[in-house]
Amino acid sequence: MENIATVTTKGQVVIPKNIRSNYSLYPQTKISFESKDGFIVLKPIYSNKKSSTIENKLANFSIDQDFRKTWEQSLLKKLKKWGW
Repeated sequence: MENIATVTTKGQVVIPKNIRSNYSLYPQTKISFESKDGFIVLKPIYSNKKSSTIENKLANFSIDQDFRKTWEQSLLKKLKKWGW
């Protein structure tokens, strides 16, 4: 699936939510930019895989409303996904 964003006059773009979720891009995550073979490569910078604090992850936590799961089940699913 192709994700498209528009560059603003300030040079900003919004990273699509599914990309942010798949790569654990939370507020304050540092991103490196490289130019490689005519492409722009963005890479998140992690000091280690579990560098994001649980507080940052919980700040972005949302319950899976589609399945009407209980809060506890939804939280457990997210924690497992994050490797906690």
